Amino acid sequence: MISRLPSESPSCVLCHQKFFNRSSLRRHMERHLLTNRRRFQCDICFKLFCRKDYVREHKQHMHGMRVESKAADSESVSGMQDY
Repeated sequence: MISRLPSESPSCVLCHQKFFNRSSLRRHMERHLLTNRRRFQCDICFKLFCRKDYVREHKQHMHGMRVESKAADSESVSGMQDY
């Protein structure tokens, strides 16, 4: 079953993606605004992310790892950019 968004649902002003609620839109906007501030790195492939939870999701989906604790997240990497 395909769920439909209400016609007046909040949308991103940069990419026009629509969301169910403002909270989801705020989290999405964080990704746009922090793109150049990626400080968290995957310790397997060294890809950079702007949030620890994105590293955790990346490891689960791309590397098949189950990451349960915050201690397993990569540490912050200052001054690095993703090319």
